[in-house]
Amino acid sequence: MNPTTVRAQLQRTGPLLLVLPVCTGTAVGLAGGFLPESWSDTQVATVTDWLIQFTVLCAGLCVVLAATGDPVVELHESTVTVFRTVQTIRTGAVLVSGVVGAVVAVLLMHSAGREEGTSMVGPVGAVIVAAAAGVVVAAFSRNTSAATIAAVSAWLGLSMLWDPYVLPLPLQRGIPVTGAALALCAAWIRLGDAERNIAKVAAP
Repeated sequence: MNPTTVRAQLQRTGPLLLVLPVCTGTAVGLAGGFLPESWSDTQVATVTDWLIQFTVLCAGLCVVLAATGDPVVELHESTVTVFRTVQTIRTGAVLVSGVVGAVVAVLLMHSAGREEGTSMVGPVGAVIVAAAAGVVVAAFSRNTSAATIAAVSAWLGLSMLWDPYVLPLPLQRGIPVTGAALALCAAWIRLGDAERNIAKVAAP
């Protein structure tokens, strides 16, 4: 993986997908800082928690688009730059942008005196899980709709069903992130199957 390959894939990914998660995180952090001072801690915590969810959702969807948005990406299998390398560069770059966006959102809220008790581990872990769900489904299906549904479902599952009931942070993020890592390993193996990658290009 040389700098020329990385630069070429970042150009193919496009500046919008690379900067949108960071911009969303910045906007969310600034919005959280402008909440009325008269609000109670409970009100502020509720609103800021949901504002941060926009960062998570945006990052997950951007990673999905990076993984499925180029219809000729699998043609790289016939070149030195194989399909798995292409997907790793593209989704990895957008995922880093999503993580940075989550960190920026929390830092801006902290600097404004909001979310003082919130760890960055929560939003960053949620970004990783949502993105991983989309990447895994994209690796096996190459279907944008299916991958989008997977990323949104992972986000909803964390925010609605998991986080409110699993409160210790090591468990709250440790279990989902571990599961995401295992799923990504399966996706990595799948993307290394050149025959299946080429078959998907040839399929009608």
